[in-house]
Amino acid sequence: MERALEGTVDHSEDNLVPLNEYLSQRMAKPSPINDKDFLLTPEEMSDFFGFISSDSKQNAKKLLFRYRNAGVESDWTRGYLEALKGMIDSLGNNGSHTPFLFKIREKDGNGLREIRKEFSQRIERRYTHEYDRGFLTAWVQYLSVLLLYK
Repeated sequence: MERALEGTVDHSEDNLVPLNEYLSQRMAKPSPINDKDFLLTPEEMSDFFGFISSDSKQNAKKLLFRYRNAGVESDWTRGYLEALKGMIDSLGNNGSHTPFLFKIREKDGNGLREIRKEFSQRIERRYTHEYDRGFLTAWVQYLSVLLLYK
């Protein structure tokens, strides 16, 4: 039993975390999110998520199109915008696979909360890359909007 636990640190009550993950969390420091990272205003974000929820691909695309030439300076902003573009691209997808966007719409409130919690925890991990933090932040926001209507 001791050999199985070798190289781990008890990070919280019953959860064992690999030592290298624990050290990564302790050593890395996430950078703060600046207002400049959010290119869209809160009203535009609300409109965007409304367009996504109602499958209005053209309106969502038109709103995001305004920012096509914006000087994206941070990895966080690039990740955030890529998530929004991915949501748009999922609309009208008639491929052989079901996009994540449609899979989460089928979830009940508890399922949405679980996904949002998992994504939020990933954002908080110290070793998560800024691009991934931005990407996951967009999804956490969209999941929060979906929860308002469940």
